[in-house]
Amino acid sequence: MRVVRAGTGVLATLAAACLLCAPGGAAAQAMTLLDAYHLALAQDPRYRAAVEEAAAGEQYRLIGRSFLLPQIQFTYNWARNRSDITRYAGPRLGDQTTTEFYRSYSGAVQLRQPLFNWDYWSRFRQGEAQSQASAALFDSRRQELALRVTTAFTEVLEAYDVIALAEAERDALQEQLKQNHRFFDKGEGTRTDIVETQARLDLAVAQVIEARDGLTAARKRLDAILGASQGGQDRLLATLSPQFRAAGPVPADIGYWTDAAIASNPELQSRVHGVEAARQDIGRARAGHLPRVDLVASYGENKSETVNTLNTRYDTAYVGLQVAVPLFSGGAVRAQVSQAEANYRKAMAEFDGRRTEVTDEVRKQFDLALSSVVKVGAYEQAEQAARELLRATRLSIAAGMRVNLDLLNAQQQLHTARRNLARARYTNVVTRLRLLFAAGLLTEQDVRDASAQFSGHAAPGQPQRPGQPERRAASRALDVSAATKPFGEPRHGQH
Repeated sequence: MRVVRAGTGVLATLAAACLLCAPGGAAAQAMTLLDAYHLALAQDPRYRAAVEEAAAGEQYRLIGRSFLLPQIQFTYNWARNRSDITRYAGPRLGDQTTTEFYRSYSGAVQLRQPLFNWDYWSRFRQGEAQSQASAALFDSRRQELALRVTTAFTEVLEAYDVIALAEAERDALQEQLKQNHRFFDKGEGTRTDIVETQARLDLAVAQVIEARDGLTAARKRLDAILGASQGGQDRLLATLSPQFRAAGPVPADIGYWTDAAIASNPELQSRVHGVEAARQDIGRARAGHLPRVDLVASYGENKSETVNTLNTRYDTAYVGLQVAVPLFSGGAVRAQVSQAEANYRKAMAEFDGRRTEVTDEVRKQFDLALSSVVKVGAYEQAEQAARELLRATRLSIAAGMRVNLDLLNAQQQLHTARRNLARARYTNVVTRLRLLFAAGLLTEQDVRDASAQFSGHAAPGQPQRPGQPERRAASRALDVSAATKPFGEPRHGQH
């Protein structure tokens, strides 16, 4: 069972999942795809933002409903007043001014219940549609997270496989170069053999460096999703099980998948609700032509409100209907209706376009899922044939029928076949989830099923990080004959 190391993680979160007791000592438990998905649910910044976006979207329903509920308002006013009162007291006294100081207050409670208000009713239905659109969009973000985790997870594993294959090719060429020198020293080889092998070796060294750079980038992408910090001990990732078998879409019926996408794709469902919200905007605009009827109840109390009511208190209560009928708004309502209708048609057109894109994507992913199974089988045969070719080439060289260049080509063909096979296997896992995502059917159970295809625990002698002394020593210890073993079989330093 092979396990590779990925970038640093939140070790406290994974402590329980990274260690287990095993006979003969402690063995580290590798993070499975399902473990990574669960961690991403809590750590991925994009998904956490989607959670908050969904929480905000749910409020549209409550905001829309609030327009149909009673509105209660309380007002209160208290003041200290000074009033100068001037009266004419006759020709003898003239104007007489008196100054009054007094306190006044007024308070009122008013309840307003809409009875008929088409604007408010449209707002209510629009809020329902907006909340449903937000919920559907959140479902899409959740499915997208599962796909992103799977893609990043397999990219890291593939990067480790590429490194292992590149190092094996480099080590085989190093041994071949030594052999070329020995033959040349004995007079049994040529300078051309040495130059050919050295050129291939230089290229292989560059490919190892490139593969390590690819691993660093892949680990960073996975760490960005899992919320991992930099530095510290690497996290263990489980690799594909030796019993892995490529599988295609079930059912293998494109009609089923396109129908499922139209009915279940959450992004399409979000746009359906968006179209409904746009339709309610038309109702809100047309409400500008309709009357509004409210039930109004009020109770008020005021004292010394004016100078003529000093030391007088009034208590007033009333219940009644209030009707407002719009007569003319300068053409604004008609313009708003036209604008809302245009936006509705725009939303419908965007939905139609997106529906076509989704069905096209489903067909594309369906074809890729089918072809990925065929590719895995073809690359398995190609890898087997390349191993047989390498063995036959060695025998032919010993018999004097082939030359060094033929051996180099056979070795390169074998390593290429193994790289293609590893990539095809990971692609098969990802394309099945991409098809489910395109159809809107991707669930945690699908991630669980995919995770079951990966090994669960770290085995003794697991690969070290690229560049560590232990791994470099193991690479140097590889014999040329190791290149003839199938990819995935135990090699020196591996179990």
